[in-house]
Amino acid sequence: MTEKVIGILGGMGPEATLGFFERIIAHTPATRDQEHLRVIIDSNPHVPDRTAAILLGGESPVPLMVAGVEALQRAGADFVVIPCVSAHFFLEELRRRVSLPVISMFDVTAEHIRRDHPRIKTVGLLGTTGTVAGGHFQARLAQDRIETVRRDPPTRTASWPRSTISRTLGPHEGAPRSQTICGRWPDASRRRGPRASSWAAPNSRWF
Repeated sequence: MTEKVIGILGGMGPEATLGFFERIIAHTPATRDQEHLRVIIDSNPHVPDRTAAILLGGESPVPLMVAGVEALQRAGADFVVIPCVSAHFFLEELRRRVSLPVISMFDVTAEHIRRDHPRIKTVGLLGTTGTVAGGHFQARLAQDRIETVRRDPPTRTASWPRSTISRTLGPHEGAPRSQTICGRWPDASRRRGPRASSWAAPNSRWF
C-alpha cells in the first residue's frame, strides 16, 4: 500500500505547528531517516485571528485556510491536519471548499477517549475564548456521551483571555509559561470531577 503524505495546515500559531510535527517524528517507529513519514507543511502566520472571527465577526480565516489546503494538495499531500483548535470552528466550511480530506481534531479526541479510555465520561476543557464559546468541541464530545466541564467565571479558567495566551508566544519563555498556566488547572478542577483534561490552546505543545 502506498504511504500517505501528511499535509499540515500550520502557522496558527507557528509553535503549535512545530509541536505537532515534533510529535509525528517522536511517535514514528523509525531507526533511520528513510523510515520517517513524508510531511508537507504550509505555515502561514498571516491567517486572520480565529477567535476574533468567532466572537467579534472579524475577518474570516477561511480564504487563507483554503489557499493553504490547495497549496498542500499541489505539493502532493493526501490529507490535511490542522494543529489549531480554534480553526476547527470553521472546519465544515473549509471542507465544502476543498477536495482533500481534512481530519477533525474533535473527532480524533472523541474517538481516542471512546476507544482507549472508555471509562472516562467527563473531561475538562481548557481553550481560547473562541474555542469554548464556539461550542463545537463540547458538542462533538457530547455525541459520545462525554460531558465537558470548565471552571466558571470569575475564576477565568473557562477560557484564557487573549492577553494571557499571547504572553506564552515568546520563542524562549513561551513553553514554560504555557506549562505553568495549564498545570494549575487540572488540580483546581478536580473538585468538579473531570476524569481527564483536554488542552485546546494555540501554540500549546501538549495537545
